[in-house]
Amino acid sequence: MYLNTAAFAQVVAGCPTPLSPATCAGYGTYGNIQRNSFRGPSSLQFDAQVSRIFPIHESLAATLRLEAFNVLNHPNFNNPSATLTSSTFGQISSTSNQARIFQGSVKINF
Repeated sequence: MYLNTAAFAQVVAGCPTPLSPATCAGYGTYGNIQRNSFRGPSSLQFDAQVSRIFPIHESLAATLRLEAFNVLNHPNFNNPSATLTSSTFGQISSTSNQARIFQGSVKINF
């Protein structure tokens, strides 16, 4: 749980039953918290790249390049579910980045 779901309840205090927008001024609202008050979890991604040029001849050279994405293999979590009527409200169920990725290339310049 990223959020305390018990802190959110629909406004019904002082409203007669049955609830409707005509009989209750706060019907359909969830308190007095401001819009966009919460921030999701922070994200961190560290990428690295190493390259080297190897001269082969006067006009011929090879470039070796190695790259790594998300080197620390740190998960970046998505924002929690914001649908108040959902059973997963306040829960984070996925990540927004991929696992560590490596790639390499060789380029011949002539």
